[in-house]
Amino acid sequence: MRRLLILSGMIFALLVAPASSSAAGACKRLVDVGPTGSDPADAVAIRISGTSCRTAYRVIRSSLRSRDAPGSPLYAGYRCDQRFSSRTTCRRGAKRVSFRLG
Repeated sequence: MRRLLILSGMIFALLVAPASSSAAGACKRLVDVGPTGSDPADAVAIRISGTSCRTAYRVIRSSLRSRDAPGSPLYAGYRCDQRFSSRTTCRRGAKRVSFRLG
């Protein structure tokens, strides 16, 4: 009986364990990330690989706050390829965050 309880507890723990952060996926849109005083925009079609949505939101906000900065700055440790008319992709090693404004 005790073994059955231990085994069922272990199975339950595996079933409710959070997903691995290395999995690729998508995040919900980030509403109104445009700078104050200009056209507000939502970050949509957010795709992640090797990171969490929480980190993706932080990277997106950081990159959009200082889009006009010269050079290739790092945004929350990610280097971003910023294209105003299409998808922006930010990388940190194998970790990826990509989005577009819409």
